[in-house]
Amino acid sequence: MSTARVVIVGSGIAGITAAESLRAAGFTGPVTVIGEEPALPYRRTALSKDLLAADLSDDKIRLRKPEFWAERDIEIITDCVIAQIDADAREAVAGDGRRFAYDALVLATG
Repeated sequence: MSTARVVIVGSGIAGITAAESLRAAGFTGPVTVIGEEPALPYRRTALSKDLLAADLSDDKIRLRKPEFWAERDIEIITDCVIAQIDADAREAVAGDGRRFAYDALVLATG
């Protein structure tokens, strides 16, 4: 498949599923998932359901172990808010000024 660069804005289940699906389909180009959350992707429903039981451990709520992303060469950028999409330059622009070039952009912000 193509070696295009894919940027996925949103690290919830939709964004993570998009990244996993790209790899499962044989996509070999760079895949970057950008999320506002300060930690690796987690199950938001598990977090809300387990809040009363106070089982908020990383093992309980995270979607995948950190090794999963590295093994699949999926870059996860946390604690980053995309403030603008520059379609002409094909870049997602973070609030702090970082720019993420893309050939294909997936907006999976929920």
